[in-house]
Amino acid sequence: PSPDNPDATEMLGQSISLRGLQRVLFSQRILPVAVPLGNDSMKAADNSTGTGYYEGQHSIWVPPSFLKWLSPELLRNWLGKRPLRTDLMGGAAYHPIFSSVHVLGQLCPLPERRSQLRNEMLEGPLRQPNAQTALRLMAAIGAAYDTHPDFITIGQHHDANGSKAGKSTSKNGTSNSAAAPAVACPALPALMRAWPVFLTADASLVTLDQIVLPAPDFALVPTDLAPILRAHLIKEETLQHRFGNGKKRGKMRGSGGQQKKSKASLQRLRPLLEEAIIKADQASAKADNNAGEEAE
Repeated sequence: PSPDNPDATEMLGQSISLRGLQRVLFSQRILPVAVPLGNDSMKAADNSTGTGYYEGQHSIWVPPSFLKWLSPELLRNWLGKRPLRTDLMGGAAYHPIFSSVHVLGQLCPLPERRSQLRNEMLEGPLRQPNAQTALRLMAAIGAAYDTHPDFITIGQHHDANGSKAGKSTSKNGTSNSAAAPAVACPALPALMRAWPVFLTADASLVTLDQIVLPAPDFALVPTDLAPILRAHLIKEETLQHRFGNGKKRGKMRGSGGQQKKSKASLQRLRPLLEEAIIKADQASAKADNNAGEEAE
């Protein structure tokens, strides 16, 4: 597609409309989507996901990590459409043709289907929340930002319209300060706080700015003191809520700097999720400590 017109492409110096191709992809059963394995599906490499072919109007673009961590049925029931099999596309998963709503559904803006997602997290006769599903969902979203072209470069800047700023290389190999016009790729919500995917102690789903997270430096507390201090350090009434500032945790805890919420609006995560975050911080702290000792 042309940088200044995603509905056209340049060929032999002429602008060629992509509207015809977009209409075909949108209305015909051409796009490969993830489906549960069945008699009418092609067996996938992971032996758990099949490939079907759907119209774009009944499909939605998802990052490859979603299909690694989440089942086709969960994605279908949550998002309301079949997920495109981006996990089989390599770099083409982010092709600009998939960024158009005239081709298939998009994740940005995020579909408002919180109640449908909550239903997918409840299991058994008593409909109890499945914290493992919540963890897999958080992992899928975090990995999506780690591998998305718009977020993969540390410190990359975006202007108010979301276009990328960077450097281009001339024919003689020298770097130019002005970047070439960026071509849009399928987008993710700009901030993690847009995702209502955090499972709370009362089994509701909320966004990042509505929860209390253990501070990253809590992982440095001695293991024999941690169980005693934990309940007090992360209680809503005693913890001043703020987001972490680590590279990877920055996206999961909000990348927009410190944020303040009224104490009454904050909620606790389910215990298993809190425990998983604390263990991840402890593993990271241990790895940093080991790296420091080796450097000495």
